[in-house]
Amino acid sequence: MSVGVGSAAFDTRVELVSPGGEVVGENDDGGSGTGSLLEATLPVSGRYQVRVSAFDDSGSGGYAVTVGRVVPPPALLSFDTPASGTLRADGGGGLWVFDGTAGQAVSVGVGSAAFDTRVELVSPGGEVVGENDDGGSGTGSLLEATLPVSGRYQVRVSAFDDSGSGSYMVAVETLEVLYIFDCSTCPDMVVIPDMVVIPGGTFQMGSPVSEEGRDETEGPQHQVTLRSFALGETEVTFEQWGACVQGGGCNQYRPNDAYDAYREYPEEQDVRPVVNVSWEDAQAYVSWLSDVTGATYRLPSESEWEYAARGGTTTARYWGSGPEGQCEYANGAAEFDPGSTLAYRQGWSESEVAQCVDLDFSTGPVRSYEDNDFRLFDVLGNVAEWVEDCWHDNYSGSPSDGTAWVRGDNCDRRVLRGGSWREYPRHLRSASRSWAHRDTQEEDIGFRVARTLD
Repeated sequence: MSVGVGSAAFDTRVELVSPGGEVVGENDDGGSGTGSLLEATLPVSGRYQVRVSAFDDSGSGGYAVTVGRVVPPPALLSFDTPASGTLRADGGGGLWVFDGTAGQAVSVGVGSAAFDTRVELVSPGGEVVGENDDGGSGTGSLLEATLPVSGRYQVRVSAFDDSGSGSYMVAVETLEVLYIFDCSTCPDMVVIPDMVVIPGGTFQMGSPVSEEGRDETEGPQHQVTLRSFALGETEVTFEQWGACVQGGGCNQYRPNDAYDAYREYPEEQDVRPVVNVSWEDAQAYVSWLSDVTGATYRLPSESEWEYAARGGTTTARYWGSGPEGQCEYANGAAEFDPGSTLAYRQGWSESEVAQCVDLDFSTGPVRSYEDNDFRLFDVLGNVAEWVEDCWHDNYSGSPSDGTAWVRGDNCDRRVLRGGSWREYPRHLRSASRSWAHRDTQEEDIGFRVARTLD
């Protein structure tokens, strides 16, 4: 295993921690600006942690990290600007958006020990109104500008590998979606879900009659055209729900997870999806989030959910037609390592579970599995997700414009999508759907939020 981190202006340190809590590898660049490179052979099987820290010795520059799949979630590259926000350094691109005011002073610093870094500030009209490039010097790029007009600005960040070593930050050329990070005026306890902008488009909703595992409720297939919207990169976590309770919202309800007693890593609860929340509980959360941010948060419609889950694909799952590879992309019913203390069988039929070994025996930390092409995590598996719609036995008469279907006699029943950690592969398909009563609270039901864009 090899992990590299780097910063032009920070003392960086990386540690590898074994399942037993022992530090089995570490490296510190001592503030030299060369970056920290850790190489190690894993001594035992199990869940490892990669701990990354950076210490600001100069007061300027940036911070980047690249690793493989990490639990807890990958580190974030932070910009210190008057309009606070963060950008994920995931190798997929770097574009950060914020709403600025004319005359506002903006300062953005990025840095890499081994890359030529460049940062650009783009006005609401598409004009580059500020830029800086370090020319590969390793000193980092610092952009300082005064905003000429009010409106939504973009900060574009790119990094080019001139040395073949060190850390990899971001490359804007490959960016297909934006991340939204806002609410710089929110109280400190507010933990805003990371939101991905889903581009508008048209798709075929439902499943063809030839799809293996298909149910009658998934038809008839029909065309839906949607406007762009934002959707949570992950399911809402216990930490995010706790912020709502701390802020006086969510009816002061504190759900728990009965499986914590069986976990090797109970401290991961903050980054696992909140469970035992009903559709009504989810409505209380989005109402509170809308109030404190001033934005319109809500549950996604069923068609928005499926469009986003597919990520542009037409196969049964966003990684392919069959269940093969499920354990790389989704937390569902699967085999377990017999020697693992996490092995807790649910009375599953061994012939029906996925023939692979996944990371978790119930819910797992968000971002533990591969994302889809819209960069959404766990849209299949982990927890079944509430959507806005009332339940209907099929799609006859359903909306074709992406709005929620909230008319009918079955609005006491609300739709669930995505399947969960305890469901067979046939239920972990983009078209699979089920329902529960709106006040149902179960250990495998959660939700992710949507946001209406202006």
